[in-house]
Amino acid sequence: IAIKTTAKRIAIIAMTTSNSTSVKPLFRRFFEDAILQLLWQKSGLYVLAKKRGLYKSTDGGSRFAVLTSSLLHLDELRRQPSSSDDGSIPDVNLPTESVSSFNRFVVSPRNASLIYVTANNGLFKSTTDGATWTYITLPLKSSSDGAAVQASTLALGGQDSIVLAAAGNTVYKSLNSAGSWQVQTIATTAKVQYILVDSRLSQVAYIGLDGGH
Repeated sequence: IAIKTTAKRIAIIAMTTSNSTSVKPLFRRFFEDAILQLLWQKSGLYVLAKKRGLYKSTDGGSRFAVLTSSLLHLDELRRQPSSSDDGSIPDVNLPTESVSSFNRFVVSPRNASLIYVTANNGLFKSTTDGATWTYITLPLKSSSDGAAVQASTLALGGQDSIVLAAAGNTVYKSLNSAGSWQVQTIATTAKVQYILVDSRLSQVAYIGLDGGH
């Protein structure tokens, strides 16, 4: 549960049993940032903060490591070796500006080293548990001013080979782990806020809209 206070934002992780209405706080942590998303799975506890990015804890919330700090300082990433093998970001593909805000993330339930995160200047992928990142370019519309596509949400499916992302009323689909993309525009004035891939039928996906018609 993420709770916003007047002074700071607190991420409070709580638990309850199926036959109880009570909630037991496990820990409190001051992030001094807006908490956008929480995820708890076998690999650890993840917290996405709007300005500071993705945090991970492997000890139940006692300590957190920041996985996306390098995305806030792209000058440092430009000095990384360009290699598709180690997940580092090739210089030629770097956006011109550092990340200033984050939107959403997904972590593979099968491989904790595989993480995708969306930000104000595009989509990033890590195959090294956040140690290094690859900048993923989404196709621009013909009417675009050239700015990077700011995906608001994303999802994984099909043993992690299927990646879905959305920006506005446009859905981007990759069948080869973000290697190439298909683009579909939905006939609606609403924006796609959430995507869910069916765990049994990976060719089926569900989207949630923020309104419109």
